[in-house]
Amino acid sequence: MEQKKLHVFFRRVSTAGQDLEMQITADAPFRERLLPEEVYVIDEFAVSANKKSTEERPQMLELISLIQQGKVSTVYAFDRTRLFRNYYDGMEFQDVCRHHDVSLVYTSSGQGHVQATDSTFLEGVLLMFSNIEGQNIARRTNEVQRRCPPKKLGYTKVSESKQYVKHPDKMATVQAYFSALENVRTVEDLSRTLKEFRKKLSRTDELLLKVSHDPFYAGYDLHQGEVSLPYVEPYLTLEQFKNLQTTLEPLRNEYVNQIQQLKKQDVIEPLCGYCRQPLRYRINKLNSTAYYSCSRKHAKLCISAADIQGAIKTALTEIINKLDGKRMLQQSQQQLKQIRQTVEKELQSLEKEMTEIRRELLYQDDYDSNWSDHPKYKKIARLREEKNKLLQDLDAREQSLQENKQIVTQLDTYLSGHLEENASLLALMFIEHIFVYRDIVDFEVAKFDYLQDINEELTYIGGEAI
Repeated sequence: MEQKKLHVFFRRVSTAGQDLEMQITADAPFRERLLPEEVYVIDEFAVSANKKSTEERPQMLELISLIQQGKVSTVYAFDRTRLFRNYYDGMEFQDVCRHHDVSLVYTSSGQGHVQATDSTFLEGVLLMFSNIEGQNIARRTNEVQRRCPPKKLGYTKVSESKQYVKHPDKMATVQAYFSALENVRTVEDLSRTLKEFRKKLSRTDELLLKVSHDPFYAGYDLHQGEVSLPYVEPYLTLEQFKNLQTTLEPLRNEYVNQIQQLKKQDVIEPLCGYCRQPLRYRINKLNSTAYYSCSRKHAKLCISAADIQGAIKTALTEIINKLDGKRMLQQSQQQLKQIRQTVEKELQSLEKEMTEIRRELLYQDDYDSNWSDHPKYKKIARLREEKNKLLQDLDAREQSLQENKQIVTQLDTYLSGHLEENASLLALMFIEHIFVYRDIVDFEVAKFDYLQDINEELTYIGGEAI
């Protein structure tokens, strides 16, 4: 007996959930005509159809999966925007519905609403309008966030008057922060200022940097033109804000770039020599340096990232110098010799088998005009193809040997030449573990047949300040 298909009611509900009741009321007349076992409800809560792709919407993926399994008869939604606001995602969804004979029904009865149609062109146009509406919603949301944020560091929002007044407990500190920024002239000054107010305002450097170029604190929105916000009690004048940006912008960019570069250095995982746990990577923003540290049940261990990198380069230089390319080449030649002997034996066996089959075909009693269809002749063809594959494989192996010869001549030069730019990658290739002690960095080198007579102790003179 054929299983009844489902009628799916899809509701996308805002963060506040205020529109859920509206959608339930709109789809109630449709649900009441159906049997309870035919109704399947999917509620998608607080998921933005503007910002999220289909792959990031689990409830939408569930709906699409049910459709593709042939379990859905009809999909009900309040309107097109409840399903998708992205034009391309909406068109793909409609294609899936058409392919599986699924009907779309929109439950809204509002003026200007257009019910689902079979016209690809019309649906495309309507989805384009949904896309535009979604962009407008995103634009308006961003505008509201800029001009009327729910919370703002240094402010209290008065519900009755909708005014933003300076927070009595934080206004002195926020005012001091802007005053300090006006005296910043170097990246070092900016770093010190952020460190000072990071503690006083209990905010991250990233948030403090946002505050430093937010015109809200001057009582303006400068996103497009100069829009005054008269309900905001400013911390500085518009002229002060503009002058501050002229000074701060290049310093902010340089500071952020330095931090990003320091974060990129954290590509290795040295271990503490005492507790054998990974060292913690930390950034000293004040002097733009990075370091590794550990203090788990032992005295604090600390080493700069520059010293770790220097020790690694010293070890890699020794490893590269001790790579025995000739031994690698000899091993390759020996392997090729063994492969050639094996292949030659197989070729001899194939040739002998083909000769026997030809002899049988030649001396058979009755001549067959369709000799090419004879099973034994077909077997000869298969054996010939197998022979050609063996010869091709042997040729490829010999070509690899020639490449190995070239590698041996270029290996040392190449590795040495790329040590500076690819030290981390080479470390992953040649070094198993890095153990850091207070005065020693111990490298556990990967077991490698071509490393010969490597020094057990190497000296690296570092000592960068942390």
